[in-house]
Amino acid sequence: MNTLTKRFRFAAAAAITLGTLAAASARAATEGVPLFDHQFVIMMENHGYDQIIGSPYTPYINQLANTYALATNYT
Repeated sequence: MNTLTKRFRFAAAAAITLGTLAAASARAATEGVPLFDHQFVIMMENHGYDQIIGSPYTPYINQLANTYALATNYT
């Protein structure tokens, strides 16, 4: 077996080994991480509900609440 053939076989074996290790590593890294169906962004304000919702002084927050959702009872 000549040197070029030995190098090619070594390179092929190394590529297969690295590919297998990378796939196993990727699987192990994602097995414990759940895939989320929904993500929520909760915007909080340091004023009372009656001071924000329905107020003409907070049109953007009211637009967001009307367009998307209003979380008034969450834990």
